[in-house]
Amino acid sequence: MTESLRRAANFLREGLEGQTPILSIHGARGIGKSSRVRALPKIVGDE
Repeated sequence: MTESLRRAANFLREGLEGQTPILSIHGARGIGKSSRVRALPKIVGDE
């Protein structure tokens, strides 16, 4: 397991154990997942 994958797994595990909300974005390549994630701060007013 790579270090980045280990960190991601730990992050998810800690979130689940602490009942912290987790947002999962998945889908086919090229449908705009990254664009939507980058737009989230503006959408929720945290920018």
